[in-house]
Amino acid sequence: MALLGHELRTPLNAVLGYAEAMRLEVFGPLPEPYRRQAGLIHAAASHLLALVDAMTAPGGAEAGGRSLILERLDPADVETLLKDAARLLAPSARSARLELRVVVGRALGLRADRVALNEVVINLIDNAVKFTAPGGAIAISLDREGGDVRLTVESGGGEGTPAGRAGSGLGLRLAHALSEAMGGSLTVDLPPQGGARAVVRLPSLAEP
Repeated sequence: MALLGHELRTPLNAVLGYAEAMRLEVFGPLPEPYRRQAGLIHAAASHLLALVDAMTAPGGAEAGGRSLILERLDPADVETLLKDAARLLAPSARSARLELRVVVGRALGLRADRVALNEVVINLIDNAVKFTAPGGAIAISLDREGGDVRLTVESGGGEGTPAGRAGSGLGLRLAHALSEAMGGSLTVDLPPQGGARAVVRLPSLAEP
C-alpha cells in the first residue's frame, strides 16, 4: 500500500497542479464553463489524493484500510461537503438524465471523519444514479433523529431502465463499513419499482 500510494501521488499532484493552473487561467483566459470543469477536476483529484493519504497512513485500518479521525464538522462544513459531493457526481447524473439536488432546510453539525464521510456520500449518490430510471430525481437531505443526524440519499421517478449497471456492490459495502467505523449506521432500500433510499445515521454535535 505504501508503494502504491507513492506511485499514485506523483501523477495526482500533476493533475492537481495543471487543474489549478487552468482554474486560475495561468495560461490565458478560459470560457467560464471550462474553468468550472477545471475546478471539478481539481476537486476530484483532491478527494482521490486524500483517500490515498488516508489508506496509506500508519496505524490501525479496519474500514477500507485506514485509520479514521473523528472531528467536529460544523453545519457549514457538512453543507459544503454535501454540495461538493453532489457537484462531483453531477456529470454522471446528467448523463443518466437525472436531477440531482441537495435539500438542507436546517444545516446540522455532526462528528465524523471528513474524508470517510465524503466517500460515503459519493458512493451513495453513485449508487442512486445506477438504480434510478431516466427522468427521475436524486435528493440529498439532512434531519435529526434523537441524538443522531440522519443523512438521506433518496431517488425515484423516471421511466424505463436505469442507465447504470448494478456493479459489484463494493461501494455500498465500503460505505457501510465506514459509517459503522464512525459510530453510525447505514441502511439501504432498493424498491422493486426502481430508485434507491439510503439512510446514514451519525452522532450529532450538541445543540448550542
